[in-house]
Amino acid sequence: MNAAFSMITIGFRRYNLSLINSPYRTKMVTAGVIFGAADAVCQTFLEKSENNAPKKFDWARCMNMVLIGSCVSAPVNHIWYSKWASTLVSKLTSRVRVQPFVSTAADQLLVTPVTLSSFLFLSDYLKDFRSLKAAKNVQEKFSSTFVTNLKVWPPIILANFMFVPPQMRVLFVNVFGFFWSIYLSKVQNN
Repeated sequence: MNAAFSMITIGFRRYNLSLINSPYRTKMVTAGVIFGAADAVCQTFLEKSENNAPKKFDWARCMNMVLIGSCVSAPVNHIWYSKWASTLVSKLTSRVRVQPFVSTAADQLLVTPVTLSSFLFLSDYLKDFRSLKAAKNVQEKFSSTFVTNLKVWPPIILANFMFVPPQMRVLFVNVFGFFWSIYLSKVQNN
């Protein structure tokens, strides 16, 4: 038990050092791994073929998720959590106790629609590079997925802004994002 705890502590320290030395790269790699792992879990455990047998693993789909996580989700989250959120909120209110609530509202009403639309568009577009089809995918799936988002994410985001140090906010969101990415993969590929 002590050895496992020791390894986790060392890993956490190395991750933290990596965040300090290369924040973008670290967050891009982390998000890519999380998105890819989430899709792999979805494909392996949640999806079956028509005869209820396991489906053939779709590596292109998994790599598309890695690409979206690394090149879209990570940079947006990095900029939002480390720069824009605090800048925007400080312009809206100086009351420190209210700021996490304002940050959460801004996250859910400004950032989430953009990132969710981007995910739905890109994950469809990267299949066959047809932009009209991808835009239709956003139209069909955005509303119900956004409503589900509003049922899940606000308390997580509020806790993130209230209790998590700024440099660890993307990691905190990514931990929960693993499960959200499984859901998104299922919605997108159902």
